[in-house]
Amino acid sequence: MHDVGMHIVKEKKNIVAKLGTGAGIDTSRDLLTLLIKANMDLSIPEDQRLSDEDVMARKSASTVVGRVCANNQSLCGEEVPT
Repeated sequence: MHDVGMHIVKEKKNIVAKLGTGAGIDTSRDLLTLLIKANMDLSIPEDQRLSDEDVMARKSASTVVGRVCANNQSLCGEEVPT
């Protein structure tokens, strides 16, 4: 599973590198593309950028949190109707 995730991150990174990170260049709005575009922004110093492993981990964590919130709204600040 880890290898598949890293392959997807590297593939998206290559697409963003070809198209650039500027607004309006790539219309993809999925979380992974947005994370990669932000991470590759030239205004971010190289030593402050996330590694590919960290990008994948943040995407995975966001997916888990989203599922938890979808399944149990009381954990995400919304009251569950009684």
